[in-house]
Amino acid sequence: MKRPFITFALLGAILLLIAHSLSHAQTQRKPWYTAYYATWNQQPLGSGSWNYEMLGQRPDEIDWTGITTIVHFGNGNCSTTSPFSDFANTSSSAWQELHYGAQGSTSVDYVPLLINTAHAHGAKAVLSLQAVDPSGLNKVASSQSNSDVFASFIASFVKANGYDGVEIDWEGSKSGNAGMMIHSLRLALDAALGTHAVIVLSPSLGDASFYPVSADADVDQYNVQLYALMWTPNDNNLTWHTCAVYPGTTTNGTQGAIDGLSNGEVGHIQKWINAGHDPAKMGLGLPSFGYVIRGADGLFQSISGGVIGHNGNMTVDQNKFCTDLLNVGGQMIWDDVRKMHYIAGTATKAYAGPNGGISQGQKFFATLASPQWIQEVVKYAKTKNYGGYMLYSLTEDLDPTKPAGHGRNIIHDALRDALGGTVGVPLPTGSLAASPATLPYGGGTVTLTWTSSNATTASIDQGIGAVSLNGSKTVSISVNTQFKLTLADSAGTVTYAATVSVSTPIVNPKPGSKNQPTNPRIRWRQITGATRYQLQVSTDSLFKSCACNDSALTDTSRQVGPLSKSTVYYSRVRASRSAGRWDPYSSLASFTTGTVATGIESDDAMPSETSLRQNFPNPFNPSTAISYQLSASTHVSLKVYDLLGQELETLVEAPQAAGSYSVTWNAAGRSSGVYLIRLTTGQYTSTRRMVLLK
Repeated sequence: MKRPFITFALLGAILLLIAHSLSHAQTQRKPWYTAYYATWNQQPLGSGSWNYEMLGQRPDEIDWTGITTIVHFGNGNCSTTSPFSDFANTSSSAWQELHYGAQGSTSVDYVPLLINTAHAHGAKAVLSLQAVDPSGLNKVASSQSNSDVFASFIASFVKANGYDGVEIDWEGSKSGNAGMMIHSLRLALDAALGTHAVIVLSPSLGDASFYPVSADADVDQYNVQLYALMWTPNDNNLTWHTCAVYPGTTTNGTQGAIDGLSNGEVGHIQKWINAGHDPAKMGLGLPSFGYVIRGADGLFQSISGGVIGHNGNMTVDQNKFCTDLLNVGGQMIWDDVRKMHYIAGTATKAYAGPNGGISQGQKFFATLASPQWIQEVVKYAKTKNYGGYMLYSLTEDLDPTKPAGHGRNIIHDALRDALGGTVGVPLPTGSLAASPATLPYGGGTVTLTWTSSNATTASIDQGIGAVSLNGSKTVSISVNTQFKLTLADSAGTVTYAATVSVSTPIVNPKPGSKNQPTNPRIRWRQITGATRYQLQVSTDSLFKSCACNDSALTDTSRQVGPLSKSTVYYSRVRASRSAGRWDPYSSLASFTTGTVATGIESDDAMPSETSLRQNFPNPFNPSTAISYQLSASTHVSLKVYDLLGQELETLVEAPQAAGSYSVTWNAAGRSSGVYLIRLTTGQYTSTRRMVLLK
């Protein structure tokens, strides 16, 4: 979100949302409340101003009641060569601003102060990846490799500084694959933090089609900007307003209200819902500012005089801007049909504001934010089951007469009260730990230990339920499990997580290995009591589509392929111990194929015997993989024959070391029929049949 003065398939979706809710959903009894803390406000209370706003408030001066997430927002560098790299350069202006604020004072480092204060109040602190110049993020989203490199850098920076995740504020012209970039961030952040990272998006109305529904599995909050719209959808001069909740009966300016018209016109966030996004992931982005417009004195009128500029925070507590407008003939109006506050009138005298001000006799109109408006927005959101709210910005238009730790921004106060918060009652804090953090395949027992402060109730998911406010408990698990401790008091709830990993039984290819054959044999350790196994191999860690999905295996290995070259594959296995009942899948193992179609397979141990395995696939067309293993170094001859015993091709004729090998035979020039493959070593000969079926 840049300062406005800088620049102006249904079933699949349902299944995706269910999967996400099982793996990522956090227990929440109340909607989220995300607030922006901007670097230009990193200064003592009242020490700055802009367009009559009161700026500045230290994190430890804020009323944190009800806030669940704080966004650390600044004008960070977003270069096209290395987006956001200046965050990590201590001599860069972006680094200086993030830590010390736009005013440049180095007396307080606001990064640890903001993060520690947020955590003390049970809130998450996330780093804003703001794109004043979108070309950087456009480059990131242009390829998988760019997305992965960017995500790795951001994850390292987030972990090093103690943030809990990121907020993506991608403005301007967008291009590339947003879902791919966000998924890379999800994988990198979760791996770096060792828990579910918070990913927040602050998109505009028109972004509903740019962010794919598949991104819902990775995004926690879409806080759609209610202030980036007004009369006409393409007039940037008429944005950055607070907006009406309902449009009334007007047909002019279709995007000027949150809700749609009865004639079928689609409302604001409904565009996202219609695109397939989950309503529970949608949040309402709330401003406390607007514009003053010449040539109109009411909502949805034709505009003739343009704008006189952003008016800073415009709220009904009548800051100087409001007072000026009331003094030149404006009236403060509450439109009870559209649920909107505004000042409107005809100027009784000239007003010397920015961009030429307002001439005497000229109509003018200014949007306002008010507690009454907030109440109507919250009431409307509840009827739609939206997930939460975002306030931009928490630390502007402040009342310095109120004591520290209490509301100083009337929009925050109104939102806090509408959500049931109580001034002066802090959110609970605590901790949750699991030991050991890693178990062998098959699982075992772990001990959970938790603490709390200021909480009145505590509970742990995974079937544990209500627990004492401080304590420990031993539980048994068999798969990767994230435990969540939920603490609650009258101010709200907070959640802490601890993850226990269960090792994979897959030993070959060795997890994380590279340059593997394109037709590897996947091997895993025998699972006690197993009668059969199911193996899945996919380029997708969610296994939506599989290169192998075999549930009829009785051996502890399976040849797969041919796979694509230079590609990351994920594998997992599970066992069936009784008819019709399967264990949960093992943890994922990954490997990367090489650039050629043959090669020696890596393994933890040398083969104990020499053998020739059945080719795979069989029947085949036109290629098949032929695997064999050598218990000792020897001369190897691997040849193809027809049924008459005539030699057709020599695939291998060379000395080879002990190990496991795989060779691909391409029979594109052969006719359909049965062929023989014969392996001959010094003391061993074996022949198998292969069926070419075209």
